[in-house]
Amino acid sequence: NGDPWAAWSVAVCLAVGITAFGSVLTIFWLPSTASGGVPAIIALLNGINLRKDFMLQHMIVKLVGGVLAVGSGLCVGPEAPMVFIGACVGA
Repeated sequence: NGDPWAAWSVAVCLAVGITAFGSVLTIFWLPSTASGGVPAIIALLNGINLRKDFMLQHMIVKLVGGVLAVGSGLCVGPEAPMVFIGACVGA
């Protein structure tokens, strides 16, 4: 006999908290991970030295941020972050 409004508010607060944590990772720790990453991969393949954008920290923030975004119910296209994570592993 739970209150549906209480359950709804808990679900919304949980989603907002998860989204905020993922956003804080991107905004304050590594702002360069805010984009999908495909233009950086193209630039790297064309000879631009962007090795500093393909470090382990970038891969972790992309992975954790993507998981948190999907877990909070946001619509996230998984293609670009997965391509970027693959490029980080290969670089």
